[in-house]
Amino acid sequence: MEPFYLPTPEGRIYGLHLPANGTPRGALLWLPPFAEEAHCARRHLVAAARECQAEGFSSLLIDPLGTGESDDDFASARWDVWCRHVGLAAGWLRERVSAPLWLAGVRAGNLLAADVAAQVMPAGLLCWQPAMDGRTVLDSFLRLKLASTWAADAGGSFAGNAASILADLRDELAAGRSVDVAGFTLSAELAGVLASRGMSWAVDCAPRLACLEFRSLQTDGVLPPHSPGLARQCDNWRSQGVQVLSEVVAAPQFWLQHEAPLTPGLGRASAALIGKLAA
Repeated sequence: MEPFYLPTPEGRIYGLHLPANGTPRGALLWLPPFAEEAHCARRHLVAAARECQAEGFSSLLIDPLGTGESDDDFASARWDVWCRHVGLAAGWLRERVSAPLWLAGVRAGNLLAADVAAQVMPAGLLCWQPAMDGRTVLDSFLRLKLASTWAADAGGSFAGNAASILADLRDELAAGRSVDVAGFTLSAELAGVLASRGMSWAVDCAPRLACLEFRSLQTDGVLPPHSPGLARQCDNWRSQGVQVLSEVVAAPQFWLQHEAPLTPGLGRASAALIGKLAA
């Protein structure tokens, strides 16, 4: 592994480069999920990148500015800056790896990948549990405030206040004010842009898509099919001419759990889907 800082006009962004074993088959630029989900997912992304490394794929994992080990703080994070920095990171990786570049998004990282696809022109997208729209991501993040309020609720009044707490947070953002949630100061600007984003892009900017959805085994031990929403989205992508391969994998929702056990094979499954699309 090669940790380093990539300089940008706005500050340094932290990167972790895992070169491929042998001649590289491809290069993966990993875009993490949003806010607290990125903290929970970090170990799982590194483990998957190691597996991809063994399968002949170089990986670059980055912390967007204001997150993780990168400069600045979350309060100053801006979506357009993140997009520009993905372009810089893609250029850094292309200079060092002579192989097709794939954007590998996790949850809301896929929304960022969709936004920069026209700029980066990747060979394709690797989508892990893609968030279909930013409004859902934002609402999930704001609900973390409910969890902290519930934990501190000694008087038992939480149940009646849950809806009003969420409404107050949304009102604050709509008025252009920042809100504090789970240790993160979210600006109204970032919240507004995130809420407007969705998983759509010009077909010629991302002609291939490999998608992994993580689901729990049913009580009978059978792995369920894709969720209806993702199944519909995959059909929609195919109707636009995108080559789509998707797979359901048994794994916990690790982006929501700090101590979720690692699930071996996620990197190998990702490399296998990309390999089939690239054949």
